[in-house]
Amino acid sequence: MEETQFEAHRNFVDLQIVLEGEEYIAWNKIGDLTEAIPYNAERDVQKFTGKDAHKMKMSEGMAYICFPWDGHKAVFHVDQPLRFKKAVIKLALN
Repeated sequence: MEETQFEAHRNFVDLQIVLEGEEYIAWNKIGDLTEAIPYNAERDVQKFTGKDAHKMKMSEGMAYICFPWDGHKAVFHVDQPLRFKKAVIKLALN
């Protein structure tokens, strides 16, 4: 599987809820990552590369919050072929 990049947002907090299936996520502080793609204000996203500081298996019914200082990414989905659904709720900071 191709390595994915971390992403971070400045204007929104992500609340991500696994509705079906499982995935592994990883995160690290953006200060410990290297910018890969500069911040895009229109999409409120900045991309990074670097090492996973933390990794966790997220299962159906679990949720996690990604703050602006969190570089986060989905590492891989557990079931193949893919059977996975999640909700991403964007909470405005302003």
